Amino acid sequence: MTTYLVTGVSVLGGTPCDLLLRDGRVLDPADAPRDAVTVDAEGLVALPGLVDLHCHGGGGASFTRGDPDDIVVASHHHRQHGTTSLMGSAVTDAPEHAEAAERALRKAAAEGGLVICECVLAEIRPAFRSAADIEEFLSDWELRFVPSSRESALLAGELFSTYLGRGGKGGRVIADFIIGAHASFHADRLLARDRGYLRDYFKRLKLLAPGNR
Repeated sequence: MTTYLVTGVSVLGGTPCDLLLRDGRVLDPADAPRDAVTVDAEGLVALPGLVDLHCHGGGGASFTRGDPDDIVVASHHHRQHGTTSLMGSAVTDAPEHAEAAERALRKAAAEGGLVICECVLAEIRPAFRSAADIEEFLSDWELRFVPSSRESALLAGELFSTYLGRGGKGGRVIADFIIGAHASFHADRLLARDRGYLRDYFKRLKLLAPGNR
């Protein structure tokens, strides 16, 4: 296998240095063999492979469809952007859950506008083959994208810190708190089926359950 001597690279934005890469390992550059391929990385930054702990797909492919080709497409897409490990979410709901969610969305839409934040938009994107498809979906449902504000982002971070201080049990991620905080500042209620942690951390937030008619 080829040995690479990467010179002048900044590791995580630190002082430029040299790296010796061989067989997938980072070694002491002082041990570089004469036949090592030199790569000039001056002005570039090296960082470890990124780990995505909650992923529904990527590159227009979705894990939730259960299609092996989708898994290949999504994995390749993430690898191209620096993700070397990921935990794919392959959970799909039963039809009755989808029907209940649709009824709840229509009810909420009839009573006022529907808004989504960046986390929700990012999570549903893999379910669509193209940007045009998701734009059509957003238009059909009249879903308005409202980004998080400074205040809602700070609240999300504060409550996530509290969650971690309690032991971080339950598998919650920062996106869960961004969504709750976003609804607290930019909406009058939140449609969510997983409401346990929301009731605990967002006590003043009105919650709409998909199963309620």
